[in-house]
Amino acid sequence: MEGYRVEDANGPRAHASPARRHLPAYRALIGNDGLSVSLGSIKEILADLVRVDLKGRGQTDRRETTVAFVVGAFMAVMTQWLDGGAKAVPAEIDAHFRRLIENGVG
Repeated sequence: MEGYRVEDANGPRAHASPARRHLPAYRALIGNDGLSVSLGSIKEILADLVRVDLKGRGQTDRRETTVAFVVGAFMAVMTQWLDGGAKAVPAEIDAHFRRLIENGVG
């Protein structure tokens, strides 16, 4: 992603550890309308944080696509981790997420 370095981001990286503490609440919300509302709110907060990180860097005409990509990827990793019982420590999830964003899948 042009102009986006995850190591500079305070947004997605800052949420893995607190999310683990709220695993029981997350599990209680699964299958409940509250989950989609909660996840929507989290996505909005993360998008705002990523936008701040991207301000003044890269191409502005592609910024929202980059924001959507980073937030979507983070949410996918976070929900997979929580659905699996949040067994890995947050630092491991953070490092894996950063590797995927910075280096891609291949």
